[in-house]
Amino acid sequence: MRTLFLHAAMAAALTILPPIPGAAAQERPLIWEFTRNAPASYTARLGSRLPIGADAGMGAEIGVRGPDLMASRQPVTWWAMLKTEGTELRGTTRTTRIDLRASRLSGRHTLSVNNVLAGRLGALDTQFVHNLALDHDPAGSERVDIRTTRSIRLSSLRTGGVLVARASRTTQTQWVTSIGFEQPFRDAIRFSATVEHPGPHDWRGRLGASYSRRW
Repeated sequence: MRTLFLHAAMAAALTILPPIPGAAAQERPLIWEFTRNAPASYTARLGSRLPIGADAGMGAEIGVRGPDLMASRQPVTWWAMLKTEGTELRGTTRTTRIDLRASRLSGRHTLSVNNVLAGRLGALDTQFVHNLALDHDPAGSERVDIRTTRSIRLSSLRTGGVLVARASRTTQTQWVTSIGFEQPFRDAIRFSATVEHPGPHDWRGRLGASYSRRW
């Protein structure tokens, strides 16, 4: 099953990735990031960027909990990332990112391929996003669970309004769709509306408003 997962990862990369541009200088080759999750819980992301002419890197994530960092280490997760950018027809920008994670303790492997096409449609900025995620957890099942998500985002620079339509499906569920709209008002108030399962039957909607003020 692990061999099948790796073959799927290679096939996805070869199918979706655009050509990688020429080599570029790596200004900061080492990755040394710490995130505080709670008062006594941290995540250390360690690794190195790869000099392959694209934004790429690999390394390990280590979680620590409690005052004694060495005695309370959590399982290590290995990670690898590759990101490329290119220009398509009519000025459309294409960004592809591949993330691979492997847990040393559980043996769980996850692969995510995110492809974004960004451009303009009249006075609107557009984004077409397609995400494909593969998840293999030996503790749960021998099969690879697959999730695909597609979304369209239209945003107006003049009014600040954003319209997002999203559809997702997994190996266990049918297509789930939603449409959302968000509109700011006078830089302090933000209105939002979301409709799930749009259609004549079994639809759900949400309305919301938020207020924020900085000084």
